[in-house]
Amino acid sequence: MLPVVSSAAENPNDWGVHKIWGSKSLDKISEVRGGYVIVEWKDINPAPGKFDFSIFDSELARYRKLGKRVTIAIRGKFKPDFLFNEVPYHPQRLALGVHDPKGSLAYWHPTYKKRYQELLQAFDNYLNSSPNKSTVYSIRQNINALGTEHSGIPQDKQARSQWIIPPGVNFVPYSSTENSRYKIFVSQTYYDLFVSDYLVLVRSVLLASSESNLPQVVLRAIEDGRIGLVHTSSVPEPPSGSTEKKYKVHIQYGKNGSTRIYAEPYSDSRRGPQPRPQWNYWRLLSDLHAGVSFLSVYGADLEQSSDLEFASAFDFANRYAGYQTGNAVTSSPGAWVALREGGKFLTGDYTFLMSRMSGDASVALESVGPNWQRFGAWARRINANGRMRFKLDDRFANAIRGQNVTVRVVYFNSKSPGFSIETSGSKKDFAGGGTGTWKTVEMTVAASDFVGNSGADITIRAKTDVVLHMVEIVRNGSAGAVAGNAPPKAPTSIVVN
Repeated sequence: MLPVVSSAAENPNDWGVHKIWGSKSLDKISEVRGGYVIVEWKDINPAPGKFDFSIFDSELARYRKLGKRVTIAIRGKFKPDFLFNEVPYHPQRLALGVHDPKGSLAYWHPTYKKRYQELLQAFDNYLNSSPNKSTVYSIRQNINALGTEHSGIPQDKQARSQWIIPPGVNFVPYSSTENSRYKIFVSQTYYDLFVSDYLVLVRSVLLASSESNLPQVVLRAIEDGRIGLVHTSSVPEPPSGSTEKKYKVHIQYGKNGSTRIYAEPYSDSRRGPQPRPQWNYWRLLSDLHAGVSFLSVYGADLEQSSDLEFASAFDFANRYAGYQTGNAVTSSPGAWVALREGGKFLTGDYTFLMSRMSGDASVALESVGPNWQRFGAWARRINANGRMRFKLDDRFANAIRGQNVTVRVVYFNSKSPGFSIETSGSKKDFAGGGTGTWKTVEMTVAASDFVGNSGADITIRAKTDVVLHMVEIVRNGSAGAVAGNAPPKAPTSIVVN
């Protein structure tokens, strides 16, 4: 049974890891499900009414030959030179993404909006005539106001006297109303041109804002799955309230809703506070928790795919991406809880069709185990003689009725931990051997043990202190073998922070 979301471009084979900002050779590796093709507005629009989209041709043809699809976008870090003769501009770069040496254009000006609309109409015409049209599964809606993502003029930069006004051009004062009107105009234009053929990706920040930045028709299309969302600040946990708002938007419309989410990290794992394997892995878990279907990964991290810790993280993301949204729940290959507490923002466990029941008195931990293993950025400890209980999402529990499934538990093998995995009809005891590494154990149970229970579906009962990373239920035959119950070996070389 394949899930259905009402986008013309919907294809479950696209869900998972997508390459961004990396060498072309990385597109060939098995962990990569798709790619990203982007060009600058300046490079395809050399003069008013003149467009050259051939820069897209070779990349789209290359991905088509690979049998992988892409999201595509026009970026506005560099605007066409002719716009500075038609539109007022401030001689300073008023946002980080503005790279034009002349400064920042008055993007709310009617002529600017007219030129952007002409560009998008020509882009639509190009795609419709391209032999590689089917290679494009989504179009990223870039605001392209100040740079690519940003908008809004600081109050101390709004005075007419600060702006350069080309001869014969009228000046339109900036206001928050004009700013909102511009963003509504962009969203409406993308909706009118592209929604019937592609999954348009609207920036999550437009929904996280308190301002009205989207037309009602676009809001309805997001709610019914015809328009998706995108953000560019994915991390293992949000560092600020503004980033947390985007995650909550994703949870509302992806995890608990019916539309697709595309997430891009703000950097690769070399800049993270955790060791690289842990930063990469937990960033993917945070997006899966939020209902993300397309998880873009920087080339610098994909280059680490020869390391089992990175490769296993990518495989895990590819296994689960997309299955929390819409009708896909009933087809999910499994369910899991990654145990954590976290900091100030997006606190608590990361979950996927399963949750931890309250009242277990477990203790939150950080930085557990060796840096080269992916698991230990966060964890929880059950004290001796304590327990931890888990409940499946009812939709998934009903979908696996009558099947046998595998319960997996990832725990830290310190000293001699002992615990049991219990369901209503099965129990199995486990004892560790003190290797000082993370270990995975499993047991096969009948799914009938889960369906219709009034209490917990799974209970972990501790005989000694036990530190856990994850509890996972996997449909038999839907995932590869566990990476060994023997102590894992450290890689011979790995770059860590």
